[in-house]
Amino acid sequence: MQPPYSATVVSGGVGLTGPSPAMLRSSPPITQVVLVRQVFGTSTSWTYVWFADVGWLSNKGKSRVACTETYISQPGGTPRQVMQGCNPEALGTRMLSPFGYLVGESSALDVFGLALRQVTSVTMQSDTDHNEKIPALLIDGRGFPYKVFVVGFPAQTNVLNWNLVASEADGKQDSVPFPVSSAF
Repeated sequence: MQPPYSATVVSGGVGLTGPSPAMLRSSPPITQVVLVRQVFGTSTSWTYVWFADVGWLSNKGKSRVACTETYISQPGGTPRQVMQGCNPEALGTRMLSPFGYLVGESSALDVFGLALRQVTSVTMQSDTDHNEKIPALLIDGRGFPYKVFVVGFPAQTNVLNWNLVASEADGKQDSVPFPVSSAF
């Protein structure tokens, strides 16, 4: 049986030509644009990830944001855009900060977030069963001020009892509750 979810960084996808021109005009990349391919059962999603400095977020000048634009395709189908957006960098004193939206299909969902550069792993972990862990993919594009993580999980997971946990090479850890408000 194939796992319901996988994620990899890829160089391109059939039917994809890059982020939409409107998105690139409103949030021009200041870093590499990275494409992440995610498989959710029989569906595939493609998410472009980059950072931009934008003036539309604040009247006090430019703000650094993490941007994503997601397309989903069924087997043999043309990818269709389902979501796009930019989120302000908001790590504060934390090692990680979830952002973005949940995307997927009936079998699995995902969440994106930021992690400090020294973070070596991010996992989604259950509060009630410490053996239940789902590893995240860490994305480190050219010029990225932070790493970006994405973690996928079975749709039936009760995320009320889960945390996102970041770890550094020296063993230091930080955790934040799973962003439940975005899951419902």
